[in-house]
Amino acid sequence: MSKRKSPGEITGRIVATPNPIPFREGSKATISWQTTDPVGAEVRVSIPTGVDSTRKRFRI
Repeated sequence: MSKRKSPGEITGRIVATPNPIPFREGSKATISWQTTDPVGAEVRVSIPTGVDSTRKRFRI
C-alpha cells in the first residue's frame, strides 16, 4: 500500500485523546482533525441516547 498522495487528493485525519475513550459517566475526550480540503471539514458528534446531535463545519 502506497502512502503517496495523488495530485489534488484530499486527505484527512481524526484523533481522539485519550484513545481509547473511556466509556463511563463523566468521561471527557478531545477530538481533533486535520484536512487538506480548502473548504474545510464537517464533524458530526452524537451522544448514545440519540437525543442530541451537534454538527460543526470548520475552515482550516
